[in-house]
Amino acid sequence: ADPALASLYHPPFAESSRYPSNPPEAWEKAWYLRVKDLIDQYQPDLMYFDGSYPFDTGDVGRRLVAHYYNVNTRWHDGRNEAAMCIKNMPTEHGVFRIGTCVRDIERGKTDSVAEHPWQTDTCVGGWFYDVRRLYKSSRQVIEMLVDIVAKNGNLLLNFTQKPDGSLD
Repeated sequence: ADPALASLYHPPFAESSRYPSNPPEAWEKAWYLRVKDLIDQYQPDLMYFDGSYPFDTGDVGRRLVAHYYNVNTRWHDGRNEAAMCIKNMPTEHGVFRIGTCVRDIERGKTDSVAEHPWQTDTCVGGWFYDVRRLYKSSRQVIEMLVDIVAKNGNLLLNFTQKPDGSLD
């Protein structure tokens, strides 16, 4: 909410929620153009939003995902190799629609084999570097990976960086 940083993010808005219910149209447009530019310039095969479809009160999030799938199909000679990962979060994060994206279950898993591919994101320790935090053992990570893959899932594993950017 610092006006001095508005060029990096967006101008402040009265509603303080991370996911405002009625954001200014300029926010939606800026978000769409920035993410579209990222997709068009770098051609990623995997994208991840830390929530559901952004700005889904209209169609901004869905239009962006459609653009991503369409251009990815062109990059790969008619085959869509894109994976857009989003969460099935409470409504303040947007809307989740099964079959349109890969469902991300943060630090969780399914109880049985899932019909649709899914992913979990977790880390070997905490989300952020902390010298007091214990890491999962190799055995724990391997057992977790085997269980997730056996249930049609994918593991996105985070390794936190030390303050200087290096890894433990």
